[in-house]
Amino acid sequence: MKKLAIVLLVLVIALSCVFAQGQEESGKVKQTVIGVSIWSSTDTLGSQCKRILDAAGDALGVKVI
Repeated sequence: MKKLAIVLLVLVIALSCVFAQGQEESGKVKQTVIGVSIWSSTDTLGSQCKRILDAAGDALGVKVI
């Protein structure tokens, strides 16, 4: 169940990145930033969520905060 929730979370983030991706305007590229609030990154589940979100952000070319 937790894996399904994480996969759905990553898919929602990926789709939001696709629709909110910056457009090139007069030679400048906008940077897309996604802020994510998780309960903790020191426990097992929190660190796995952070790792997955960081990997998704790298794959999509966005900065995850």
